Amino acid sequence: MPLHLSCYFIFFEFSLIGIFLNILYVPFFSSFLVPFIFVCFLFSKVPILATFLNGLLDFSVAVMEQTTKVFQIFDGTMFTAGKPSEVFTLLLVLVTLLIFLYWEKRYFKRTFCLTILFFSVCQTQ
Repeated sequence: MPLHLSCYFIFFEFSLIGIFLNILYVPFFSSFLVPFIFVCFLFSKVPILATFLNGLLDFSVAVMEQTTKVFQIFDGTMFTAGKPSEVFTLLLVLVTLLIFLYWEKRYFKRTFCLTILFFSVCQTQ
């Protein structure tokens, strides 16, 4: 989320679907793929096991590639706006902090309302 906001302030746009894709891809790569590549490297000298593990690794990467192709059909998911003013930038940062605070406190209804407010304010700016 912070990286998406920084892209908004630098390039004046961010991908709405990118937030969801990061929630999907980051845990997959950091919790599964990178450790699995390390395991494949450790067992690379055992031919039978290496063949099986590399096949499993190829399958995992192929599934993620197909998932990426599915999400490529979503056109128009970029939120583009002009350069925000300093006051608007401060407002967005404060609303983002409140969203994170409410999410942490498990106030899901407030989180949802603030998120809607966040995007509606962004649309009107």
